Amino acid sequence: MNAVLEPPPPAPEAPAPEAEENKLYCAEGWYYRRENDGCYGQLGRADAVLHYQALGFKKTGTPISPAEQALYNVQRNNRVDYAGPLCGRGVGLTEENGARILVTRPPRFIEGTPGESPTIDKVLNSVFGAGAGTGDPDAHLSVATFLAWLKHAREAMRHPERDLRGLVLGIIGPPGCGKSLIQDFIVTPGLGGRCADPAAWLTGKSDFNGECWQAEHLVLSDKTLDGTGPQRDALKNRLKELVANAHHRLHRKGIDGITARPIWRTTLTANDDAESATVIPTLDGGFADKVAYLYAHPPAAPFFDEQVPGEREAFAARLKTELPCFLHAVDRYDVPAEVVGHRFGVAAWHHPAVVALLESPASAPARARCPPPSPHSKLRFAPLNPPLSTPISTAPPVYRFA
Repeated sequence: MNAVLEPPPPAPEAPAPEAEENKLYCAEGWYYRRENDGCYGQLGRADAVLHYQALGFKKTGTPISPAEQALYNVQRNNRVDYAGPLCGRGVGLTEENGARILVTRPPRFIEGTPGESPTIDKVLNSVFGAGAGTGDPDAHLSVATFLAWLKHAREAMRHPERDLRGLVLGIIGPPGCGKSLIQDFIVTPGLGGRCADPAAWLTGKSDFNGECWQAEHLVLSDKTLDGTGPQRDALKNRLKELVANAHHRLHRKGIDGITARPIWRTTLTANDDAESATVIPTLDGGFADKVAYLYAHPPAAPFFDEQVPGEREAFAARLKTELPCFLHAVDRYDVPAEVVGHRFGVAAWHHPAVVALLESPASAPARARCPPPSPHSKLRFAPLNPPLSTPISTAPPVYRFA
């Protein structure tokens, strides 16, 4: 008696449209699920099957189980080209330059709140030479440029749909004056709380830059840079491209790259000695209009007493507490016309002391020279209240950022 061939059972129906917290996405052999914290977590295949089992799909069946059918549907319908944090973007599905991107974790953007920020005000006045005793006639331009640069950077994050590229910001000065403090405690948290070191990529030592795409603040310093000719030139050329071009290649090791539009801001800090001057990109070759160079001064007194246990932590805590108030003032800062730049939001101003250092590194340190007044030296800002004990007409300008 001949066996009767029965038709195979029908494949399980595709699941109904899922709530976002139940939906999976697929990228590069991994699955992604929205977790309880609102971010997307990465799952292997076994965990993805378990996810669908928990939703009521059976693990066994023919020709494939309902859980496997659900994963098949994910592969067909929810495949993305990149999954991971993406600088300046909120969590969720987005599209960049024709590529589908699942942003798995957002920046921690701090919205400002009204209030005072005396510690941060003191730090910035000190670093940029707006306090007593520096004799820097261009301190006010350094202050204005920094505030305008930070405001424009925050606007770019608040409006990712707009193309708001920004200048490289260089802060040059002696060791221990607060350059890195500004990078770590003001710029990074003010731009979402994420930073990355792009030195290997920007100097041509590596073609991979995946880590940079997961941060809004790209942090460079003379500690990680090489002043030799080829690498210095490579750094300058890459920084020019970083500022001038809207789209860049996202290239991770072992994974096909995509082209997208990052929301980055780059800062560079360096000492003002002859050796460090060799790593600072010079102002020729079309770079002058893509960078603002500010000069940093040593503090008249330490910001905190390192000999007292807990002082460093207390100082950092004050900066963190005051930051929302400071950012509230930054977001509402009335940028002076002399500092406005029509292409990148801020004028590419270069402090005379930094210019002199770049032109003649052997004459470093820059702080030993008295820089000539800037042609924009008429620019002034509100003095601190209460005023200085000496008349404001004879005292160095001191600025309040609220």
